[in-house]
Amino acid sequence: MSVDASDVTDALLPGLRGSASQAVFCRSLPDSAAPLLRLLRRLLRERDLEGEAAQCLVLCEKSKLRGLELRQMAKEDPVDEVLRNVHIKYIQPGGAPAALLALQALRFRPTAVAVLELQHLTAGPAQEHHYLMCASLLLDACAQMRPPCAALIWEPELKSESLLGGIFTKTWDLSLDPDTDRLALQELFT
Repeated sequence: MSVDASDVTDALLPGLRGSASQAVFCRSLPDSAAPLLRLLRRLLRERDLEGEAAQCLVLCEKSKLRGLELRQMAKEDPVDEVLRNVHIKYIQPGGAPAALLALQALRFRPTAVAVLELQHLTAGPAQEHHYLMCASLLLDACAQMRPPCAALIWEPELKSESLLGGIFTKTWDLSLDPDTDRLALQELFT
């Protein structure tokens, strides 16, 4: 189905309420971080309206948060108080296991933990095995928080999608339709 950016947020947001887990594969998007930050901003705004002081954590490589769409978001609202509650932890490639294990020692309780491009944060000779281990560490850490929080993996391409479909509550394919220049969102493994 072709959707607007706000419709993508509408489709993904219910899965971030509570302790659900989602994997989103963003094929052919020039700036995949912008839709993720829009989604987290909306989640935090909803929680604020409900009277909760909500916070999110994004784990990513530093270079992944640079893009034209992100700069435009910052110009639209340079003092977005809600985005101040999105904590960003930059991780070097190969540093995902240590960062995911350290989630147990956070000084705050996030509403959601999002990993942007986990495949770039995993390394090693058996990279697919390492990738799945890190996805499992994320789910485990989010489930052990009290109360449990939502887990989200945001990837630029399909990788181990059938295996992730077995461990995540929902798995999505988000792509840019070249003919209409609209986003296409499809739930995998329904």
